[in-house]
Amino acid sequence: MITKKIVIAALFVTGALGADDITLNFTDAISVNDSLITLSEIAQICGDNKKLVNELSGVIAGNAAPPGFSRLLGVDDMIMYRVKPRFPGVRFVTEGTKRVRVSTLCNIRTINEIRPEIEKYLDTALLWRDGEWSFEIANGNQLWRGYDAPFTVTIDGLLSRYAKGNTSLSCQFVQGTKKTSINVVCRIKVATEICAAIRDIERGTVLCEEDLEIITRDITSYAPGFYTNKGELVGLKTVITLNAGTIIQNRMICRIHDVTNGDNVEIVFNKGRIRCSVQGTARESGHTGDKIWVQNNETRQLLRVKILKKGTVEIV
Repeated sequence: MITKKIVIAALFVTGALGADDITLNFTDAISVNDSLITLSEIAQICGDNKKLVNELSGVIAGNAAPPGFSRLLGVDDMIMYRVKPRFPGVRFVTEGTKRVRVSTLCNIRTINEIRPEIEKYLDTALLWRDGEWSFEIANGNQLWRGYDAPFTVTIDGLLSRYAKGNTSLSCQFVQGTKKTSINVVCRIKVATEICAAIRDIERGTVLCEEDLEIITRDITSYAPGFYTNKGELVGLKTVITLNAGTIIQNRMICRIHDVTNGDNVEIVFNKGRIRCSVQGTARESGHTGDKIWVQNNETRQLLRVKILKKGTVEIV
């Protein structure tokens, strides 16, 4: 009688196991090479329903630790919160460990390893001519941890196409779903042709082409405001005395005023078909388009005017 009951119980248990029953046999420790952990990486999945087994293989069991580190993955919580909600009609039987140690593979690299990519980016982004610039990576020995796998890198962040000196770039390393951003500091050295005084030049001199020469100079530490074309300087006036060889910068020169304080000017008034003019004296200096004060020579009245051209102003 007892033997008969045991046989009946065995048949009941056997009959209870259906096609949607899955056995998960968890391993003690594994290594991954990505930011995500799949169920098939930490457990052997067994069941008669092959389609279901394949679906379970790709289920995300959790997030991996950063490269070079490890984490413990709790089996019961993972089944409860990640697997069962997606497969509510499936009965899971677990075997093996209750906590899996998942280590993330790592390859430690330096920023110097991506120097070719940085040079290619600068070569495209900078407007300095070939041979005028070079660069060094200030933090080239800085390390970054990545997976033991190939990677792609994108570089941007150049604020000026004529950048020089210390320049920060943004580099992003991509491996699968993992993205690592690192700030790269470069020192860009520039030596280019710029304008210099070919002789000593007195203050107030109107520059001509014979006063200037083109020389090649390292301008990495120079402030903006130098000139690379002599034609840009011809006709401008010096505001300080220049020694021979001085690199000419914009603070050293100025445009010649179209009207200078004390000049006799024609003051014109235009309104509709009415036009009249009187003679006056400039009380300020300025260029065409500037607004200055002039004095009417007859009434001695001060008038606000706009400079139309050399010697002519208009009441505003």
